[in-house]
Amino acid sequence: MQKCNANSNILSVLSLLKDHTPEETEEQTAIPYRWCLVLPLADGGCLKTLLGDVRSRKLAFPLDFKDLIFKKLVKAVTFLHSHNLVHRDIKPENVLIDGNGELKLTDFGYALDLGEGGSVSDLAPAKINLGTVSYKSPELFNPRYSGAVAKDSDVFRKFDFRAVDVWALGLSYLVIHFMMKPWDEASAEDLYYKAYASLYKSEEVAKQYKKLVMNNAFEKSAAFKADKRKSFEIFCRIKSMDTKEVVIRMLDPIPSTRFTIKDVSRSKWLTQCVDDNKGLSDWVKKAARG
Repeated sequence: MQKCNANSNILSVLSLLKDHTPEETEEQTAIPYRWCLVLPLADGGCLKTLLGDVRSRKLAFPLDFKDLIFKKLVKAVTFLHSHNLVHRDIKPENVLIDGNGELKLTDFGYALDLGEGGSVSDLAPAKINLGTVSYKSPELFNPRYSGAVAKDSDVFRKFDFRAVDVWALGLSYLVIHFMMKPWDEASAEDLYYKAYASLYKSEEVAKQYKKLVMNNAFEKSAAFKADKRKSFEIFCRIKSMDTKEVVIRMLDPIPSTRFTIKDVSRSKWLTQCVDDNKGLSDWVKKAARG
């Protein structure tokens, strides 16, 4: 049993989802001054550990299974967003694996209810930019969201928390596919990200960048040759054009033009992804057990 550190936010979010939580809750119990959750045992560990084992043991990891794992995560987030909920800490570490090889999105400690009267209405400004640093979207590093902004300001009310989840999902796919991220954090302090963000300095430049990548011509461009850190190489390594387009649109530094979760789930890539759930579960069980 894991203590919730007197934070009832997890219970509040799970209660909104009732019988359809991405991770079923076995029991909720109140002990004086603290809340506790009893959850099913995820004896397969987490997705991050599984990916590490795949790499260290040099296991075959079919592309179809990589895509299906990601599709399952997209379905979970689509469900949350459809209920006006955002997770805010999506990463492979927060995807657990049960004894049947099923994936479970967990850890709703930073989750928010965006509905009228929901938890976002009580959110302190300083807590807008919470999350795991390496998966945080670039807008969370903007000084405007560092806590100085007033709760009733336009900046706070117009903040797109759903776009934060989409960004984290995009990075999660790169980790699932390549077991690496293109930068440590999406801030101006990170030279890898800074080089990537420079391609979005104007709408026209961004348009040209996307066109070059989609036409497999970016590696021959001046921007790629000038990038000594090879910040963009990981995107060029994605072979499927449909996949490449979706991932690039998910990792758009501008929240207003970033793909929504609906855009992702309805993409040609994921709609054509084969739902071999039994095959994936069997592979996950075998890989997790070593």
